Amino acid sequence: MLIMKKDIIAIIGIILVSMLFFWKSIVYGLLPIPADSLVGMYHPWRDAHSQTNPNGIAYKNYLITDPVRQQMPWRKVIIDAWKQGKVPVWDATTFSGNNIGGNIQSAAYYPLNILFLLMPFEAAWTLLIILTPIIGGIGLYWYMRKIGVGSIGAAFAAISFGYCGFSVSWMTWGVIGQTVMWLPWLLVAIEHVALGKRKWIGVLGLSIGVLLICTAGHAQMALYSLTTISIYGIVRLKNKVSQPAPSSLLLVIGIGGGVLVLTPYFLTIWNVVEASRRIGGNAWMEPGFFIPLQHIFQLLIPDVFGNPATLNYTGVWNYGEFISFIGSIGLLFAIGALGEKKEKTTWFWIGAIGICLLFALPTPIAKLPYMLHIPILSSLQPSRLIGIIDIALCILSGIGIDAWMKKWNKKSSIVASGSIILMYLGAYIYAKQMNSEAFAIAKRNMLLPAASVSIGMLILMLRGVIKSKKIVVCLGCIMLGITTFELMRFGWKYTPFVERSLVFEKTKTIEFLMSQPKPFRVMALDDRILPPNVNTWYGVETLGGYDPLYDASYEVFMAVFERGKADTSRPFGFNRIISTKNWKSPLVPITNVRFLLSLEQIDSPDWILVNREGQTYTYEYKKWKPRLYIVENSVMKKELELSLSALFDTSIDLSKTAVTEKTVSLAYAPVSDDDSVIINSYENGNIHAVVDTKQDRLVVISSRYDARLKIFIDGAPAEVLKVNAVYAGFVSPVGKHTIVITYD
Repeated sequence: MLIMKKDIIAIIGIILVSMLFFWKSIVYGLLPIPADSLVGMYHPWRDAHSQTNPNGIAYKNYLITDPVRQQMPWRKVIIDAWKQGKVPVWDATTFSGNNIGGNIQSAAYYPLNILFLLMPFEAAWTLLIILTPIIGGIGLYWYMRKIGVGSIGAAFAAISFGYCGFSVSWMTWGVIGQTVMWLPWLLVAIEHVALGKRKWIGVLGLSIGVLLICTAGHAQMALYSLTTISIYGIVRLKNKVSQPAPSSLLLVIGIGGGVLVLTPYFLTIWNVVEASRRIGGNAWMEPGFFIPLQHIFQLLIPDVFGNPATLNYTGVWNYGEFISFIGSIGLLFAIGALGEKKEKTTWFWIGAIGICLLFALPTPIAKLPYMLHIPILSSLQPSRLIGIIDIALCILSGIGIDAWMKKWNKKSSIVASGSIILMYLGAYIYAKQMNSEAFAIAKRNMLLPAASVSIGMLILMLRGVIKSKKIVVCLGCIMLGITTFELMRFGWKYTPFVERSLVFEKTKTIEFLMSQPKPFRVMALDDRILPPNVNTWYGVETLGGYDPLYDASYEVFMAVFERGKADTSRPFGFNRIISTKNWKSPLVPITNVRFLLSLEQIDSPDWILVNREGQTYTYEYKKWKPRLYIVENSVMKKELELSLSALFDTSIDLSKTAVTEKTVSLAYAPVSDDDSVIINSYENGNIHAVVDTKQDRLVVISSRYDARLKIFIDGAPAEVLKVNAVYAGFVSPVGKHTIVITYD
């Protein structure tokens, strides 16, 4: 396909629409980062602003906290490692140490991370977000043109995709949108193979696209995207290529090439998944796990149940998982495409919507993988299928617009208009059953979509009497303008833009913790203080963390820590977030906890108040043990449960004894002042130390045991022992030795 003047204009238009959406960033330097929710909802940031804002700084959207609690802190660890010339492996700030290289949401090997190496982190993150609708939109525009859709229809699909419900709800995450935005480009690559011109470009494009999708940071959307393009490729090549077998082989080579390159990465991820317990579970029984049937109305009326940004949401939790809006006119023409003469590609996208709805709605088939605990499938959040549903609807809307511009189809126009009217009536009738306040919200939020789609239906019908091509083009542009306005308004309502100064602001409490010599850990007694993993941004280490995939044995350890006894019965009460509040737990001394954050005063001789900021008190533990310490003897308990029981055995002094997984034969002798461990340098779990003992000694490392942990004594590798159920240790021979602890 030759690049024409109208294509250049359309691509420039797609870029300009993105500039319009992010105008606050471009004009005022505001960042699309939900740091306002952090400062407005949590301590000690609320304390820092208590003088000027006693009730906390106003925040845009309480639903959007994950970008500042997961994606941005994880990415910072990754970027810091790359800047130091190191391969990202370990993050010491959460879960007593965690495998950051195997955390797919950290996007450790994503090629666009180069942005962070070239500019400040916040600027690079903002640019990453701005590029999402641009790259995805241009890709979809090019795909639409490849399948024969005109420039206006293609632009309509592209803009709808860039700012549809799915795109906007996940835009600030910086991983989900980045994953899905490469899907249209993979479709373009398949079209290169299908059309038989420069097939090598298509094969190379497939390999590069697979690499980008799989490293962008979201496993589930990568799986959905690769499944979609694989099936699309098979269908497309079978029906459009005279010799499908060779072309199918090219499809396999293209996709397989990208997968092959990433094999070591996939193995690293699998190690994390296998060690976690994110397989199966009963979350699928909870309301809102599947898309509630009534939330289908959000296809047409995004805020029929209110909006979290305006604090009037009355729908099922949570709004961000269910919003599928592509613009009311877009939906009208997507339905209209069903009545047009259907190409194989049209049938494919209709089928994709049907299959996705079958598994996203609470149907018996959708529940089957969870009932049978099928690996991988039973770990997926089905509502994320909206990503594929939305891109399919956007494609169909572009096809529908293009067909309308070429020729009016009375039947499809009546069907589309009738369907929209019925959907509105259904939404109104359903809303009327809600309480009076919710009904008032629904009625108010029906007005704008009703006005937009009414104009769309009028223009749709006018095509039957308008013969002038120029007028048709003008009407198409008018509908594109209305849709752009509608999507912009929807997106601006949901997306926060904040002052740069609020992004991971340093407060008195934060600065105090950052100034203390490392390593040590911190506990917060209230979920409103220093939420996981915000501490990661500041390099502050904690026992807990926030991650869908955390180590299963560590989860058990933290459960008994919280219970204060060796009770390993499920459920543990953790769901993606492990937080610790039992400061009286007998296990506190072995966890390297030094500081405690509380919103209330603590009366205990073991804890000394060392800092206060507003309502946030910081206490220091008088009996805290350093990261490395020497013990006099050990008790061998091979099973995890037995090890945990031993840790609560009152006859065992944990300050002098360690529980080991295997027998450690050392002569007993009390630890004297002549036995010492001195840490010379510490950085993100990597330790350089000197151990000086008068006999062979067991040294405990209160960092989580992991296969990547390597210990060297005077340059020679030493055996890494599992100690105290989940921690690590080693035997240091008599004398003075240089110790290096690192992660490989």
